Amino acid sequence: MKKLLVMLLAISLVATGCTTTRTMTPGVAPASSRAQMHAGDRAKILLKSGEVRNLKVTALDDQTITGEEGKGKEAVTVQIALADVQSVEYRRGSVLRTGGLVLGVAAAAVASFLGWYFIRCGTDGDKCSD
Repeated sequence: MKKLLVMLLAISLVATGCTTTRTMTPGVAPASSRAQMHAGDRAKILLKSGEVRNLKVTALDDQTITGEEGKGKEAVTVQIALADVQSVEYRRGSVLRTGGLVLGVAAAAVASFLGWYFIRCGTDGDKCSD
């Protein structure tokens, strides 16, 4: 049980690495459409006043960023004018990378167990029948 918990903790720590963080400056076009901020991204917005706002982006247009600030029932929808923004750092998760990583770790765990079993019990299992 202890080994399972350690493995789950390791997977959760590694899975958080399957995100991409990018910085956007208003008025500067991104290099590609994949580099653009989209609804669903988590953004850390630095305003020209020096204030920092953290939100989950729900909409983005040429003049404003709309998103939810806070979590759960305390989440509030805010709209920030791009004219007031100095820079935006946003994060996007990758479902394919995370899924591939989790499947890879699970396959490695199964392979390790089978290796241990065959070394300890032999290929026909007769050494473990006692």
